[in-house]
Amino acid sequence: MDSHTHSVLPKPSAHKAAHGGWVRNGANFPVQYAGANVPQAWAAGSVFFLLQAIVGFQTRAEDGLLYRDPWLPSWLPDLTLKDLRIGAETFEIRIEGSGADVAISVLAGDAGKVRRRPIVDTMVQLRVGRPVA
Repeated sequence: MDSHTHSVLPKPSAHKAAHGGWVRNGANFPVQYAGANVPQAWAAGSVFFLLQAIVGFQTRAEDGLLYRDPWLPSWLPDLTLKDLRIGAETFEIRIEGSGADVAISVLAGDAGKVRRRPIVDTMVQLRVGRPVA
């Protein structure tokens, strides 16, 4: 059995190598390779971590509480989050403004369960080993 008859990738070419020894043409992608596990889980989840960082979300699901400390970049002057589930609670929240100067409106859900808590305070508590309540 020839190994070259079972290859799914083109043979490398030393004189026309574009990326990693593989010839570039209009049909191939320069970083994908067999076994790359595309899409990767970290890439699929990164948008949610970015959103969590921008909105400053911290949850306490057992009590249905949502702590927030938003900071919107200038390219995102408003943001509406729909069907946001924390424990048994479901929220719709609108954030408007720029930087730390933002207004938050709870459009659906118990507004009393959406509270401001500076994310820096939480980080300090975690750093010194105190539980975050």
